[in-house]
Amino acid sequence: MIKSYNEGIRRCANPRALLLASLGVLFLILPSCRTAGYPTADDGSSAVRLAGVSLLSGVSAGGIVENSKTPDIGGAGPPDSITGATKAGYNAGIHGEWKWRNHHMATGVDYLGFAQTVDYRLPSFGEEGRRDIRFDQVRIPVTYNLHLLKNRDGNPGIVIKAGVSGGYTFHTSIEDNGSLGEYQFSRWDIGPTVGMTVYPFPAWDAYRMGLYLDFYRGSRIFEDAYHEGEGLGGQSFMKVGVILNAVQAALGKASGGIK
Repeated sequence: MIKSYNEGIRRCANPRALLLASLGVLFLILPSCRTAGYPTADDGSSAVRLAGVSLLSGVSAGGIVENSKTPDIGGAGPPDSITGATKAGYNAGIHGEWKWRNHHMATGVDYLGFAQTVDYRLPSFGEEGRRDIRFDQVRIPVTYNLHLLKNRDGNPGIVIKAGVSGGYTFHTSIEDNGSLGEYQFSRWDIGPTVGMTVYPFPAWDAYRMGLYLDFYRGSRIFEDAYHEGEGLGGQSFMKVGVILNAVQAALGKASGGIK
């Protein structure tokens, strides 16, 4: 018996392509809109300024936290087990960083895609089967960024990030193969995120390239009879990739040093 559950943007043939195209247009437009106020150094100004725009692209791993401790389920015996496996997904985003005095805050829009399988072997409960889960999200992270190893132009070699990330699942596809019970899937989730960005490569023209690594552990998005305990059914992922960042000094010079 196969049941499928599909929701999302019905009239868009390829919502992923539409989102990525929108991110690319924003990346091209934003630098030209804000170079006049671009800071050229850590001058301690009290004004809040947009201090950079970055384009991100990479792979993600993770998804729903499945219940791997079936003995904790009341009535479960030694033959019972729940196992899961995830597949690598794609992530992309556009982020802006704002500066106030010597503090840096960042936010933006991210796209992430996830795919995983959860196998239920629960003879004690008369249930056995596989659940194939795929879902796509847009996320808005808000982080405090700590700049380390700055060069003479004020550009950091390492950025440590910590904050919160909220997500909306705009498309899901869940297929049940076998005899499985009902479930619920929540579109919204929120939780803490931490990460790091490094810039090991020299600047190229008005941009520089680096690598990012972010982690997230959030609220519950999936629930069934075996995922009701603390932390179960929540979302957890890691994303890593390449970041293209507008170089601070180059954009400051392009604006003629206007403040």
